[in-house]
Amino acid sequence: MAKPGPFAALVEIVCAMLLFMAAAAADSDVPITIRAYNTFGVNGAAFTSARAVAHRVLQLAGLQALWRECRTAAYQAPRDRCDDVLTRNEVIVRVVRGPRFSGATAPLGDSLIERPGGGGIFATVFADRVLSAGSRTGVHPAVLLGRAIAHEIGHLLIGAGHSTRGLMRAKWSDDELRRNRERDWLFLPSQAERMKGRSALTTLAPE
Repeated sequence: MAKPGPFAALVEIVCAMLLFMAAAAADSDVPITIRAYNTFGVNGAAFTSARAVAHRVLQLAGLQALWRECRTAAYQAPRDRCDDVLTRNEVIVRVVRGPRFSGATAPLGDSLIERPGGGGIFATVFADRVLSAGSRTGVHPAVLLGRAIAHEIGHLLIGAGHSTRGLMRAKWSDDELRRNRERDWLFLPSQAERMKGRSALTTLAPE
């Protein structure tokens, strides 16, 4: 999935993000475990980079993301088969090929929300649509994939609604993608507070 270009640049992104994750983990107060299924077959370096991007966005919102890379037919590297029962504070994110879409702008993902105020466990991101948007705008697909993953996790915690600003906008225009302003790719403070609420996280899985 990596965009053509120097491989060293991608390695730098991965290393920088992983260092940030390790240094900041102790400061987070709300843990959430994410089972990531790379069903599309995104290459390992790009998937690691995307995970690091999503991790940083969640970290800045006050969440400590614990990642489980789950083995799939298209991505055999992980040893974790993720075949145990889902526990509290745990969600699933699949990265797959998107279905056919007849509208003007195909969404980059979707989430299954169990109630209006949030409380879901299953999100999907469409890697082929991410690739297309990255190619069209010049945004590194791994960065865009990580942002899309964080956006869908946001839905699992705060519900199906969108905002007019920040990461939870309903549509990401090509101009916004190209401008790459950091504030466009972060959760709003009010959203971060809702995400950190124990009431949201503890309803994700049954006893």
